[in-house]
Amino acid sequence: MAKLGLISPAIPFELALALGYSPSLILPSGVPISRAEGLLPRNFCAYLKLLAASLLQDNRWEAILVPLEDESPRRFFEVLEEMLPGRIFALELPLRKDEAGARRLAHLFRALADQLGREFNPDALEEAIVLGNELRRAVKEARDLWVSGLMDSLFFWDLRVKALTSSPPEAISLLRGACAESRRSSGSKPGIMLSGGVTVKRALVELVE
Repeated sequence: MAKLGLISPAIPFELALALGYSPSLILPSGVPISRAEGLLPRNFCAYLKLLAASLLQDNRWEAILVPLEDESPRRFFEVLEEMLPGRIFALELPLRKDEAGARRLAHLFRALADQLGREFNPDALEEAIVLGNELRRAVKEARDLWVSGLMDSLFFWDLRVKALTSSPPEAISLLRGACAESRRSSGSKPGIMLSGGVTVKRALVELVE
C-alpha cells in the first residue's frame, strides 16, 4: 500500500486510510539542520527545518500532507512544493469542532481526494474511523499502564512512535501484545512522569528513565 506522509499528528490519519493509503507521521531522521538553513528564514521553526532537511534525504512517501494551520506551515508548504513538486498537498484543518466544522472538513476531504486522484468512498471512511478508534483505545491502554508504573517511559515512547508511523493494524497488534506483557510484570515501580510529544529526542527519554 502506498504511503501518505503526515507532517502533523493533528491531521486525522483516517483520511489517508479512507483513500487507500498507509498513513505515517513524518519525524525528523537525524540529518543536520544545516541542510535546510538556506531554504527557510533564520528564525523559522527549528522542528520544521529538521523535517525539511530529512525530506531532502528520504523520499519514501508517494504523497505528503501539510496542515495549513498558521503562517509557519504555509511557508513550509511553499518550500516543500519546490523541493518535491507534485507530491505535496495541503489540508486547511477547520478550527471549529461543531457541525459547521465537520461539514467544512468533509468538503476539504473530497477536494483532497480529487487532487490525489482517489475516489471518495463513504464505506471506506467508516471502516477507517472504526480502525482509528481501535488504535486510539490501544494507545490509551498503553498510556494507562505507563502512568501506573507497569511500563517504562522509554518503552512507551517507542510504542507511541510506532503507533504513529506504522500501519494501524500492525500498530494495534504491537500495542496489545506490549500491554499484555506489561500486565504480566511483577508489580509497579516508583518513578517520575516524563511528559512530552514524540518529537522529544529518544536519548533524553532514556536518560531520565
